[in-house]
Amino acid sequence: MRLLTQQLKTIVVRRFASRTPRFSESTAYFGKDKMGPNRGDRRVTPGAKFEPDYYSSSSWGFKKFLSVLGSLGAVVAYFGFLSETDRSFLVNELEMTPLCQASEREPSDLDKILDTPAHILTANLERRMLREEIERERKAGRDTSLLEAKLEYVDVKEAALKLQFEKTKK
Repeated sequence: MRLLTQQLKTIVVRRFASRTPRFSESTAYFGKDKMGPNRGDRRVTPGAKFEPDYYSSSSWGFKKFLSVLGSLGAVVAYFGFLSETDRSFLVNELEMTPLCQASEREPSDLDKILDTPAHILTANLERRMLREEIERERKAGRDTSLLEAKLEYVDVKEAALKLQFEKTKK
């Protein structure tokens, strides 16, 4: 047994304890002597081989272009054609065309908000905030007379804002 372990040690030492390999002998080396004939002094690196995949192909680029074009078309159709605008060019003398009837869409909440004058929006928002604060103060058992006075003052502010917005529109 002892002899066997000693023989294994000598084999391992001979195999792995030999001199360290030089860099020029390793596979990472790509020096002038490995460049091959007719290359001159030009440095050549061993870069990886290009393997094209689906996402670098021309068919993928074309599909991506069509996707962008279709998305933009949908946005233009929705906001330009399907929105509620003057469609007198689509109306016959007797009735609206089926194309115009099909393009009608219901107004959304966002349309209502955007069509509401700014003085009404700001006043309603301030009223709601003050009412919520009054409720919190009442639940806490505190005095709410100042907040109620502010709530009454919102009507005055709304009238002033209405005049201000009417002046800026003119």
